[in-house]
Amino acid sequence: MRKLTKNCYFLFLFLLIYINIDFSSMRLGALTAFFVVKNAY
Repeated sequence: MRKLTKNCYFLFLFLLIYINIDFSSMRLGALTAFFVVKNAY
């Protein structure tokens, strides 16, 4: 039971960090994707 709670906590923490990064660096991510596509073609 304790291990399950710990896993849920880590999952919640991961989602929180992922959402935070997704919203804060969305412009940076779009810029990076643009440069990757530009270099690919």
